[in-house]
Amino acid sequence: MTGDGTMSIDWGDGSPVETHSLSVDDAAYRHHSYHAPMIHTVTIAGENITELNCSYSGITHLDVSRNSALTKLNCHYNRLTELDVSNNTALKELDCSWNTLTDLNMSRNAALTKLVCERNQLTNLDVSKNTAMIHLDCYCNQLSSLDVRHCTALTNLICGWNELTGLDVSNNTALKELDCAENPSLTNLGVSKNVMLEELNCCYCGLTNLDINANPALKTLDCSVNNLTNLDVSASTALAELNCSENGLSKLDVNANSALVKLDCSVNLLSSLDVSANIALTELNCGNALYHQKYRNQLTSLDVSANASLTVLCCNKNRLKRLDVSANIELKELNCSENQLKNLNVSKNKRLTKLNCSENRLSKIDVNNNTELKHLNLENNCLTQLDVSNHTMITHVNITRNEFSTDALNDLVGMLPSGSKLSSWDDGHYRTEPVGQIFISDNPGAENFTECLARNKGWELDDPIAVW
Repeated sequence: MTGDGTMSIDWGDGSPVETHSLSVDDAAYRHHSYHAPMIHTVTIAGENITELNCSYSGITHLDVSRNSALTKLNCHYNRLTELDVSNNTALKELDCSWNTLTDLNMSRNAALTKLVCERNQLTNLDVSKNTAMIHLDCYCNQLSSLDVRHCTALTNLICGWNELTGLDVSNNTALKELDCAENPSLTNLGVSKNVMLEELNCCYCGLTNLDINANPALKTLDCSVNNLTNLDVSASTALAELNCSENGLSKLDVNANSALVKLDCSVNLLSSLDVSANIALTELNCGNALYHQKYRNQLTSLDVSANASLTVLCCNKNRLKRLDVSANIELKELNCSENQLKNLNVSKNKRLTKLNCSENRLSKIDVNNNTELKHLNLENNCLTQLDVSNHTMITHVNITRNEFSTDALNDLVGMLPSGSKLSSWDDGHYRTEPVGQIFISDNPGAENFTECLARNKGWELDDPIAVW
């Protein structure tokens, strides 16, 4: 609490009433422990209390009708079913998120600049009188409409996970952040007037069109899981993060986006992708998903030679016959599974921790230089041997459905690091967990493999599952 003068607290359990001095500069924190789990009425009195934080307190009722000087109120994460702030006309900031409010009347709070009412049960929210509003977060409610036309000073609008069927932000020309994600019935969104927009999240909506040609300041765009068949990002030259996955895009031109750091264009209809101009790129996902049959990229080539900063590359489930990652020395995660690769050279990728090249046509692979590997998935290839003698950090190896003989399997297990780790049970006892897992089924030599070799080294044999 902050304010001027003195304030008193009656904790409602018969303990003495406390009196404290208030300061505008330093917040006063008061704590109290109850001896029994009962409902108590806490009374806080003070004419000049300006800030009150009672979050995470299990409150079921809050009366601030006499606190007319209140400018900031935080009652986040309680059990409130109603909240009356009609007498708090000086209120500038209100956080009543994570309660069970079904109604919130802000008509008398004209001075309000920040409202956070996310994760309640609001079906209606009228902010027409809150013309000074700068930040509005009503995420995760049950709103079917939201009128922010009068909030012309708004810079941050977070209204995702509602039931909105429309959203007009044409008057909100100062808007920098707009999050309207997960409104499945939101089929149209116009942002041509929001030239200052830097962050736009409209994923999981029903959009069939998105025009961002008037948004040159845009840095982050997530328009994934919509019904877009075209996306022009050429005007958004400041774009650093783009997620347009799970749409119906048949082409994507990112040549004008030299600032791009993260690009996820997975699960579309792309047959080609040029990332030669995106030299700052650190993460690229142009792969596909097992669960999605409607959209599927079909890349036959991928040139990442210009992307020296790349740390994560996912290009799985395409039609690649060749993949050169020799220039990507910063690469830590590579998923090129389910392609048509016969060769893969990862000798330059010494920082790899995860490698998934399963479901290809590899007859050999050299991972001797990849000593930081932890997860290695080589399932369903044509491999007959594997050297992991340098890999002290490895914990998962999947060589299911290859051509390993019994001797080759025994040799492989002999190279695995030995050890064990302790994990505590809930009852306080300890058990030994395996240092790692190896999957070897459906190899010619698996039937006669000496299983105790793995178990004696602290490794667990298991049925094949996807490593990552």
